[in-house]
Amino acid sequence: MDFDQYIFNRNEVINKKEVPGEIFEKYQEILPEEVLGLWSRFGFSGISGGLINLINPDDYKPVRQDWESVNNVLALKDQKEYLIAYSAFGDFVFFVTEETRSEER
Repeated sequence: MDFDQYIFNRNEVINKKEVPGEIFEKYQEILPEEVLGLWSRFGFSGISGGLINLINPDDYKPVRQDWESVNNVLALKDQKEYLIAYSAFGDFVFFVTEETRSEER
């Protein structure tokens, strides 16, 4: 995942919140190093003046579930998705793994 295209000339970071250590630990084995690197660099914030907003996947589980209920795209049993960002235009950015879904969702 290469967000540098959104950051390269506009290092404007808005509403930055540092990522708690327990969130890094929780997602260290799940999300790719690129996402964790963005969290280290920008925290949970709007980058490039809010064009892309990096978020805590835990805070957006209800949004993901609501979106999934009307979009069958993510309804595959052999994958699990994490909402990691959204754009200023309302686009969601998911990271999808091949791990089995749990029933807790």
